[in-house]
Amino acid sequence: MADKEHLAVLKRGIDAWNQWRMENPNLEPDLSEANLRGADLSRADLRRVNLIKADLNVANLRGANLSEANLLEANLCLSNLIKVNLNQANLCKAKLRSANLYKANLIEANLSGANLIETNLYKSDLCKAKLRSANLYKANLSRVNLSKTDLCGCYLGRANLSGANPSLAEFRNADLSQADLRSADLSWADLSKADLSRANLSKADLSGANFNKADLTKADLTKADLSGTDLSEANLTKADLREAYLIRTQALDCNFTEVIFTGACLEDWKINQGTKLKHVICEYAYLKYDYTQDKFIERRPRNETQNFAPGDFTCLFQKALETVDLTFSDGIDWKAFLLSFQQLREEYGEEYLSIQAIEKKSSGSFLIRLEVPLDASKAEIERQAKTLYDNKLSTLEGIYRAELKASHDQLASSRQRSANLWEIVKQQANRPII
Repeated sequence: MADKEHLAVLKRGIDAWNQWRMENPNLEPDLSEANLRGADLSRADLRRVNLIKADLNVANLRGANLSEANLLEANLCLSNLIKVNLNQANLCKAKLRSANLYKANLIEANLSGANLIETNLYKSDLCKAKLRSANLYKANLSRVNLSKTDLCGCYLGRANLSGANPSLAEFRNADLSQADLRSADLSWADLSKADLSRANLSKADLSGANFNKADLTKADLTKADLSGTDLSEANLTKADLREAYLIRTQALDCNFTEVIFTGACLEDWKINQGTKLKHVICEYAYLKYDYTQDKFIERRPRNETQNFAPGDFTCLFQKALETVDLTFSDGIDWKAFLLSFQQLREEYGEEYLSIQAIEKKSSGSFLIRLEVPLDASKAEIERQAKTLYDNKLSTLEGIYRAELKASHDQLASSRQRSANLWEIVKQQANRPII
Protein backbone atom coordinates (compact mmCIF):
# COMPACT_ATOMS: atom_id res chain seq x y z
CA MET A 1 0.00 0.00 0.00
CA ALA A 2 1.04 3.62 -0.57
CA ASP A 3 3.06 5.31 2.15
CA LYS A 4 0.80 7.95 3.75
CA GLU A 5 3.63 10.48 4.11
CA HIS A 6 4.54 10.28 0.41
CA LEU A 7 0.89 10.45 -0.61
CA ALA A 8 0.33 13.49 1.58
CA VAL A 9 3.28 15.32 0.02
CA LEU A 10 1.96 14.51 -3.46
CA LYS A 11 -1.52 15.80 -2.60
CA ARG A 12 -0.09 19.18 -1.61
CA GLY A 13 0.69 19.75 -5.29
CA ILE A 14 3.35 19.05 -7.91
CA ASP A 15 5.51 22.00 -6.87
CA ALA A 16 5.62 20.79 -3.27
CA TRP A 17 6.32 17.23 -4.43
CA ASN A 18 9.14 18.26 -6.76
CA GLN A 19 10.68 20.41 -4.01
CA TRP A 20 10.52 17.47 -1.60
CA ARG A 21 12.19 15.24 -4.21
CA MET A 22 15.00 17.74 -4.67
CA GLU A 23 15.59 17.68 -0.91
CA ASN A 24 15.48 13.86 -0.83
CA PRO A 25 17.16 12.82 -4.11
CA ASN A 26 18.12 9.31 -2.99
CA LEU A 27 14.71 8.20 -1.70
CA GLU A 28 12.48 5.82 -3.66
CA PRO A 29 8.94 6.76 -2.51
CA ASP A 30 6.28 4.09 -2.18
CA LEU A 31 3.03 4.86 -4.01
CA SER A 32 2.09 1.26 -4.72
CA GLU A 33 -1.65 0.67 -5.17
CA ALA A 34 -2.25 4.41 -4.73
CA ASN A 35 -5.48 5.83 -6.17
CA LEU A 36 -4.26 8.57 -8.54
CA ARG A 37 -7.11 8.27 -11.00
CA GLY A 38 -7.46 11.49 -13.00
CA ALA A 39 -4.64 13.18 -11.05
CA ASP A 40 -2.65 16.00 -12.63
CA LEU A 41 0.96 14.83 -12.39
CA SER A 42 2.30 16.73 -15.36
CA ARG A 43 6.04 17.40 -15.08
CA ALA A 44 6.18 15.53 -11.77
CA ASP A 45 9.50 14.06 -10.66
CA LEU A 46 8.57 10.41 -10.17
CA ARG A 47 12.01 8.88 -10.71
CA ARG A 48 12.40 5.40 -9.16
CA VAL A 49 8.98 5.72 -7.50
CA ASN A 50 7.19 2.49 -6.57
CA LEU A 51 3.86 2.62 -8.43
CA ILE A 52 3.09 -1.10 -8.47
CA LYS A 53 -0.60 -1.63 -9.22
CA ALA A 54 -1.24 2.10 -8.86
CA ASP A 55 -4.43 3.45 -10.46
CA LEU A 56 -3.40 6.20 -12.91
CA ASN A 57 -6.42 5.85 -15.17
CA VAL A 58 -7.04 9.10 -17.12
CA ALA A 59 -4.15 10.73 -15.21
CA ASN A 60 -2.19 13.60 -16.74
CA LEU A 61 1.50 12.63 -16.73
CA ARG A 62 2.56 14.86 -19.60
CA GLY A 63 6.29 15.59 -19.41
CA ALA A 64 6.66 13.70 -16.13
CA ASN A 65 9.90 11.94 -15.23
CA LEU A 66 9.19 8.26 -14.52
CA SER A 67 12.64 6.93 -15.35
CA GLU A 68 13.36 3.66 -13.51
CA ALA A 69 9.91 3.82 -11.89
CA ASN A 70 8.19 0.53 -11.04
CA LEU A 71 4.78 0.49 -12.74
CA LEU A 72 4.21 -3.26 -12.57
CA GLU A 73 0.52 -3.98 -13.33
CA ALA A 74 -0.28 -0.26 -13.00
CA ASN A 75 -3.46 1.08 -14.64
CA LEU A 76 -2.52 3.81 -17.16
CA CYS A 77 -5.50 3.44 -19.48
CA LEU A 78 -6.46 6.68 -21.28
CA SER A 79 -3.67 8.51 -19.46
CA ASN A 80 -1.77 11.42 -20.97
CA LEU A 81 1.86 10.30 -21.29
CA ILE A 82 2.95 12.77 -23.96
CA LYS A 83 6.73 13.35 -23.81
CA VAL A 84 6.93 11.35 -20.57
CA ASN A 85 10.32 9.92 -19.58
CA LEU A 86 9.96 6.18 -18.94
CA ASN A 87 13.59 5.30 -19.52
CA GLN A 88 14.31 1.89 -17.94
CA ALA A 89 10.89 1.92 -16.26
CA ASN A 90 9.17 -1.35 -15.37
CA LEU A 91 5.77 -1.44 -17.12
CA CYS A 92 5.45 -5.21 -17.12
CA LYS A 93 1.77 -6.20 -17.45
CA ALA A 94 0.76 -2.54 -17.18
CA LYS A 95 -2.60 -1.44 -18.63
CA LEU A 96 -1.99 1.23 -21.25
CA ARG A 97 -5.05 0.86 -23.42
CA SER A 98 -5.71 4.03 -25.45
CA ALA A 99 -2.95 5.89 -23.59
CA ASN A 100 -1.20 8.73 -25.42
CA LEU A 101 2.58 8.11 -25.49
CA TYR A 102 3.38 10.62 -28.21
CA LYS A 103 7.17 11.28 -28.25
CA ALA A 104 7.58 9.30 -25.00
CA ASN A 105 11.02 8.05 -23.98
CA LEU A 106 10.70 4.29 -23.47
CA ILE A 107 14.34 3.38 -24.05
CA GLU A 108 15.12 0.05 -22.35
CA ALA A 109 11.71 0.08 -20.65
CA ASN A 110 10.14 -3.27 -19.73
CA LEU A 111 6.67 -3.54 -21.31
CA SER A 112 6.46 -7.34 -21.35
CA GLY A 113 2.84 -8.47 -21.27
CA ALA A 114 1.55 -4.90 -21.22
CA ASN A 115 -1.83 -4.01 -22.70
CA LEU A 116 -1.23 -1.31 -25.33
CA ILE A 117 -4.39 -1.74 -27.40
CA GLU A 118 -5.04 1.36 -29.55
CA THR A 119 -2.23 3.20 -27.74
CA ASN A 120 -0.66 6.21 -29.45
CA LEU A 121 3.13 5.75 -29.51
CA TYR A 122 3.73 8.09 -32.45
CA LYS A 123 7.39 9.23 -32.63
CA SER A 124 8.19 7.66 -29.24
CA ASP A 125 11.55 5.99 -28.57
CA LEU A 126 11.38 2.29 -27.68
CA CYS A 127 14.99 1.45 -28.45
CA LYS A 128 16.01 -1.78 -26.64
CA ALA A 129 12.65 -1.88 -24.84
CA LYS A 130 11.15 -5.23 -23.78
CA LEU A 131 7.65 -5.73 -25.20
CA ARG A 132 7.58 -9.54 -25.19
CA SER A 133 3.98 -10.82 -25.44
CA ALA A 134 2.56 -7.27 -25.17
CA ASN A 135 -0.83 -6.50 -26.73
CA LEU A 136 -0.39 -3.71 -29.31
CA TYR A 137 -3.54 -4.31 -31.32
CA LYS A 138 -4.25 -1.24 -33.47
CA ALA A 139 -1.47 0.67 -31.66
CA ASN A 140 0.00 3.71 -33.40
CA LEU A 141 3.73 3.02 -33.72
CA SER A 142 4.24 5.26 -36.74
CA ARG A 143 7.81 6.61 -36.96
CA VAL A 144 8.67 4.96 -33.64
CA ASN A 145 12.25 3.90 -32.88
CA LEU A 146 12.01 0.17 -32.21
CA SER A 147 15.65 -0.60 -32.89
CA LYS A 148 16.83 -3.72 -31.02
CA THR A 149 13.45 -3.95 -29.27
CA ASP A 150 12.17 -7.32 -28.03
CA LEU A 151 8.69 -7.83 -29.54
CA CYS A 152 8.68 -11.63 -29.50
CA GLY A 153 5.16 -13.04 -29.27
CA CYS A 154 3.56 -9.57 -29.43
CA TYR A 155 0.10 -9.05 -30.83
CA LEU A 156 0.46 -6.22 -33.36
CA GLY A 157 -2.59 -6.97 -35.47
CA ARG A 158 -3.61 -3.89 -37.52
CA ALA A 159 -0.94 -1.84 -35.74
CA ASN A 160 0.44 1.19 -37.57
CA LEU A 161 4.23 0.89 -37.93
CA SER A 162 4.55 2.99 -41.08
CA GLY A 163 7.92 4.71 -41.19
CA ALA A 164 8.98 3.00 -37.97
CA ASN A 165 12.53 1.82 -37.31
CA PRO A 166 12.42 -1.76 -35.99
CA SER A 167 15.91 -2.57 -37.35
CA LEU A 168 17.55 -5.47 -35.49
CA ALA A 169 14.30 -5.91 -33.52
CA GLU A 170 13.02 -9.35 -32.51
CA PHE A 171 9.52 -10.29 -33.74
CA ARG A 172 9.72 -14.08 -33.39
CA ASN A 173 6.22 -15.60 -33.27
CA ALA A 174 4.69 -12.10 -33.26
CA ASP A 175 1.28 -11.45 -34.83
CA LEU A 176 1.58 -8.62 -37.36
CA SER A 177 -1.41 -9.62 -39.45
CA GLN A 178 -2.83 -6.67 -41.41
CA ALA A 179 -0.23 -4.37 -39.82
CA ASP A 180 0.83 -1.22 -41.67
CA LEU A 181 4.62 -1.43 -42.19
CA ARG A 182 4.92 0.85 -45.20
CA SER A 183 8.46 2.24 -45.57
CA ALA A 184 9.44 0.71 -42.21
CA ASP A 185 13.08 -0.16 -41.58
CA LEU A 186 13.08 -3.85 -40.67
CA SER A 187 16.64 -4.48 -41.80
CA TRP A 188 18.24 -7.44 -39.98
CA ALA A 189 15.12 -7.90 -37.84
CA ASP A 190 14.13 -11.40 -36.70
CA LEU A 191 10.60 -12.17 -37.95
CA SER A 192 10.91 -15.94 -37.95
CA LYS A 193 7.55 -17.70 -37.57
CA ALA A 194 5.80 -14.31 -37.43
CA ASP A 195 2.31 -13.84 -38.86
CA LEU A 196 2.44 -11.07 -41.48
CA SER A 197 -0.56 -12.19 -43.49
CA ARG A 198 -2.16 -9.27 -45.38
CA ALA A 199 0.44 -6.90 -43.89
CA ASN A 200 1.42 -3.83 -45.90
CA LEU A 201 5.21 -3.89 -46.38
CA SER A 202 5.40 -1.77 -49.50
CA LYS A 203 8.72 0.09 -49.85
CA ALA A 204 9.90 -1.41 -46.55
CA ASP A 205 13.60 -2.10 -45.98
CA LEU A 206 13.70 -5.83 -45.22
CA SER A 207 17.33 -6.36 -46.18
CA GLY A 208 19.05 -9.06 -44.14
CA ALA A 209 15.86 -9.79 -42.17
CA ASN A 210 14.96 -13.32 -41.07
CA PHE A 211 11.51 -14.44 -42.29
CA ASN A 212 12.18 -18.16 -41.81
CA LYS A 213 8.82 -20.00 -41.65
CA ALA A 214 6.95 -16.67 -41.53
CA ASP A 215 3.41 -16.30 -42.90
CA LEU A 216 3.32 -13.57 -45.58
CA THR A 217 0.14 -14.74 -47.27
CA LYS A 218 -1.38 -11.93 -49.38
CA ALA A 219 1.19 -9.45 -48.00
CA ASP A 220 1.90 -6.28 -50.00
CA LEU A 221 5.66 -6.26 -50.73
CA THR A 222 5.65 -3.93 -53.72
CA LYS A 223 9.02 -2.18 -54.12
CA ALA A 224 10.21 -3.72 -50.84
CA ASP A 225 13.94 -4.37 -50.43
CA LEU A 226 14.46 -8.06 -49.68
CA SER A 227 18.19 -8.07 -50.46
CA GLY A 228 19.92 -10.80 -48.49
CA THR A 229 16.64 -11.64 -46.74
CA ASP A 230 16.00 -15.20 -45.52
CA LEU A 231 12.62 -16.43 -46.78
CA SER A 232 13.37 -20.12 -46.24
CA GLU A 233 10.16 -22.12 -45.68
CA ALA A 234 8.11 -18.90 -45.63
CA ASN A 235 4.60 -18.83 -47.08
CA LEU A 236 4.08 -15.99 -49.59
CA THR A 237 1.00 -17.38 -51.31
CA LYS A 238 -0.70 -14.61 -53.32
CA ALA A 239 1.77 -11.99 -52.06
CA ASP A 240 2.48 -8.94 -54.25
CA LEU A 241 6.20 -8.60 -55.07
CA ARG A 242 5.96 -6.18 -57.99
CA GLU A 243 9.22 -4.23 -58.46
CA ALA A 244 10.66 -5.79 -55.29
CA TYR A 245 14.39 -6.27 -54.72
CA LEU A 246 15.15 -9.99 -54.31
CA ILE A 247 18.93 -9.66 -54.66
CA ARG A 248 20.75 -12.63 -53.06
CA THR A 249 17.51 -13.54 -51.30
CA GLN A 250 17.37 -17.01 -49.69
CA ALA A 251 14.12 -18.61 -50.81
CA LEU A 252 14.77 -22.31 -50.15
CA ASP A 253 11.52 -24.30 -49.75
CA CYS A 254 9.59 -21.01 -49.97
CA ASN A 255 5.98 -21.03 -51.19
CA PHE A 256 5.53 -18.49 -54.00
CA THR A 257 2.23 -19.91 -55.28
CA GLU A 258 0.26 -17.26 -57.24
CA VAL A 259 2.77 -14.54 -56.30
CA ILE A 260 3.03 -11.44 -58.52
CA PHE A 261 6.67 -10.99 -59.62
CA THR A 262 6.20 -8.43 -62.41
CA GLY A 263 9.13 -5.99 -62.52
CA ALA A 264 11.01 -7.65 -59.64
CA CYS A 265 14.81 -8.01 -59.62
CA LEU A 266 15.92 -11.60 -58.95
CA GLU A 267 19.70 -11.26 -59.02
CA ASP A 268 21.46 -14.29 -57.50
CA TRP A 269 18.39 -15.34 -55.51
CA LYS A 270 18.63 -18.85 -54.06
CA ILE A 271 15.84 -21.31 -54.79
CA ASN A 272 15.70 -25.10 -54.74
CA GLN A 273 13.41 -27.96 -55.67
CA GLY A 274 11.27 -27.22 -52.63
CA THR A 275 10.61 -23.65 -53.82
CA LYS A 276 7.04 -23.52 -55.13
CA LEU A 277 6.54 -21.36 -58.23
CA LYS A 278 3.10 -22.63 -59.15
CA HIS A 279 0.77 -20.26 -61.07
CA VAL A 280 3.20 -17.35 -60.67
CA ILE A 281 2.05 -14.08 -62.26
CA CYS A 282 4.87 -12.26 -64.03
CA GLU A 283 4.90 -10.18 -67.21
CA TYR A 284 8.65 -9.49 -67.03
CA ALA A 285 11.52 -9.60 -64.50
CA TYR A 286 15.11 -8.42 -64.15
CA LEU A 287 18.22 -10.47 -63.43
CA LYS A 288 20.63 -7.72 -62.39
CA TYR A 289 20.75 -4.47 -60.43
CA ASP A 290 23.02 -1.65 -61.61
CA TYR A 291 24.26 0.10 -58.47
CA THR A 292 25.89 2.94 -60.41
CA GLN A 293 22.62 3.90 -62.11
CA ASP A 294 20.29 2.65 -59.37
CA LYS A 295 18.11 0.64 -61.70
CA PHE A 296 17.23 -2.94 -62.66
CA ILE A 297 18.85 -4.32 -65.83
CA GLU A 298 18.93 -7.51 -67.92
CA ARG A 299 15.20 -7.72 -68.52
CA ARG A 300 13.54 -11.03 -69.31
CA PRO A 301 12.11 -11.32 -71.91
CA ARG A 302 14.87 -9.18 -73.43
CA ASN A 303 12.54 -7.51 -75.93
CA GLU A 304 10.87 -4.56 -74.18
CA THR A 305 7.71 -5.09 -76.23
CA GLN A 306 7.32 -8.72 -75.13
CA ASN A 307 6.07 -10.25 -71.90
CA PHE A 308 6.19 -13.76 -70.46
CA ALA A 309 3.47 -16.10 -71.58
CA PRO A 310 1.74 -18.00 -68.75
CA GLY A 311 4.18 -20.58 -67.36
CA ASP A 312 7.31 -19.07 -68.99
CA PHE A 313 8.58 -17.54 -65.74
CA THR A 314 8.38 -20.86 -63.91
CA CYS A 315 10.11 -22.68 -66.77
CA LEU A 316 12.95 -20.13 -66.83
CA PHE A 317 13.75 -20.44 -63.15
CA GLN A 318 12.99 -24.16 -62.98
CA LYS A 319 15.87 -24.55 -65.45
CA ALA A 320 18.06 -22.56 -63.06
CA LEU A 321 17.44 -25.26 -60.45
CA GLU A 322 19.58 -27.58 -62.57
CA THR A 323 22.68 -25.38 -62.33
CA VAL A 324 25.34 -24.49 -59.77
CA ASP A 325 27.14 -21.13 -59.99
CA LEU A 326 30.79 -21.07 -58.91
CA THR A 327 32.18 -17.57 -58.34
CA PHE A 328 35.91 -16.84 -58.32
CA SER A 329 36.26 -13.28 -57.03
CA ASP A 330 40.11 -13.27 -57.00
CA GLY A 331 40.62 -14.55 -60.54
CA ILE A 332 41.01 -18.20 -61.50
CA ASP A 333 43.85 -20.66 -62.04
CA TRP A 334 42.53 -22.57 -65.05
CA LYS A 335 44.83 -25.55 -64.58
CA ALA A 336 43.62 -25.96 -60.96
CA PHE A 337 39.99 -25.61 -62.06
CA LEU A 338 40.25 -28.15 -64.90
CA LEU A 339 41.96 -30.69 -62.64
CA SER A 340 39.33 -30.22 -59.89
CA PHE A 341 36.44 -30.32 -62.38
CA GLN A 342 37.75 -33.57 -63.89
CA GLN A 343 37.86 -35.15 -60.43
CA LEU A 344 34.33 -33.89 -59.70
CA ARG A 345 33.05 -35.48 -62.91
CA GLU A 346 34.70 -38.76 -61.97
CA GLU A 347 32.72 -38.74 -58.72
CA TYR A 348 29.33 -37.81 -60.22
CA GLY A 349 29.72 -39.24 -63.71
CA GLU A 350 30.71 -37.37 -66.85
CA GLU A 351 27.19 -37.56 -68.27
CA TYR A 352 25.74 -35.67 -65.29
CA LEU A 353 28.11 -32.70 -64.94
CA SER A 354 29.00 -30.18 -67.63
CA ILE A 355 30.03 -26.55 -67.97
CA GLN A 356 27.04 -24.53 -69.16
CA ALA A 357 28.62 -21.06 -69.20
CA ILE A 358 31.74 -19.07 -68.30
CA GLU A 359 31.28 -15.38 -67.58
CA LYS A 360 33.88 -12.72 -66.76
CA LYS A 361 32.55 -9.91 -64.59
CA SER A 362 33.54 -6.24 -64.87
CA SER A 363 35.26 -6.55 -61.47
CA GLY A 364 37.63 -9.17 -62.89
CA SER A 365 35.92 -12.09 -61.14
CA PHE A 366 34.72 -15.19 -62.99
CA LEU A 367 31.44 -17.09 -62.83
CA ILE A 368 31.33 -20.69 -64.04
CA ARG A 369 27.87 -22.26 -64.30
CA LEU A 370 27.71 -26.03 -64.01
CA GLU A 371 24.75 -28.07 -65.22
CA VAL A 372 23.90 -30.69 -62.61
CA PRO A 373 21.23 -33.40 -62.14
CA LEU A 374 17.88 -32.02 -60.95
CA ASP A 375 17.81 -34.37 -57.95
CA ALA A 376 21.42 -33.63 -56.92
CA SER A 377 22.35 -31.62 -53.85
CA LYS A 378 23.49 -28.29 -55.31
CA ALA A 379 24.94 -27.20 -51.99
CA GLU A 380 27.03 -30.37 -51.73
CA ILE A 381 28.30 -30.08 -55.32
CA GLU A 382 29.21 -26.42 -54.75
CA ARG A 383 31.03 -27.32 -51.52
CA GLN A 384 32.93 -30.18 -53.16
CA ALA A 385 33.84 -28.11 -56.21
CA LYS A 386 35.31 -25.35 -54.06
CA THR A 387 37.18 -27.81 -51.81
CA LEU A 388 38.69 -29.65 -54.79
CA TYR A 389 39.68 -26.37 -56.45
CA ASP A 390 41.34 -25.07 -53.26
CA ASN A 391 43.25 -28.34 -52.84
CA LYS A 392 44.46 -28.38 -56.47
CA LEU A 393 45.39 -24.69 -56.25
CA SER A 394 47.40 -25.30 -53.08
CA THR A 395 49.23 -28.22 -54.71
CA LEU A 396 50.00 -26.24 -57.86
CA GLU A 397 51.19 -23.23 -55.88
CA GLY A 398 53.64 -25.53 -54.10
CA ILE A 399 54.91 -26.75 -57.47
CA TYR A 400 55.12 -23.18 -58.76
CA ARG A 401 57.14 -22.12 -55.73
CA ALA A 402 59.50 -25.09 -56.10
CA GLU A 403 60.00 -24.33 -59.80
CA LEU A 404 60.57 -20.67 -59.03
CA LYS A 405 63.13 -21.53 -56.33
CA ALA A 406 64.88 -23.90 -58.72
CA SER A 407 64.90 -21.13 -61.32
CA HIS A 408 66.38 -18.71 -58.79
CA ASP A 409 69.02 -21.27 -57.72
CA GLN A 410 69.92 -21.95 -61.36
CA LEU A 411 70.23 -18.21 -62.05
CA ALA A 412 72.42 -17.72 -58.97
CA SER A 413 74.69 -20.59 -60.06
CA SER A 414 74.97 -19.13 -63.55
CA ARG A 415 75.81 -15.74 -62.11
CA GLN A 416 78.52 -17.33 -59.90
CA ARG A 417 80.04 -19.13 -62.89
CA SER A 418 80.05 -15.88 -64.87
CA ALA A 419 81.70 -14.08 -61.97
CA ASN A 420 84.37 -16.78 -61.70
CA LEU A 421 85.02 -16.63 -65.45
CA TRP A 422 85.33 -12.87 -65.27
CA GLU A 423 87.92 -13.17 -62.51
CA ILE A 424 89.94 -15.60 -64.66
CA VAL A 425 89.74 -13.21 -67.63
CA LYS A 426 90.95 -10.31 -65.47
CA GLN A 427 93.81 -12.39 -64.05
CA GLN A 428 94.88 -13.46 -67.51
CA ALA A 429 94.65 -9.91 -68.78
CA ASN A 430 96.99 -8.69 -66.06
CA ARG A 431 99.70 -11.25 -66.89
CA PRO A 432 102.69 -10.00 -68.96
CA ILE A 433 102.83 -10.99 -72.61
CA ILE A 434 105.69 -13.42 -73.35
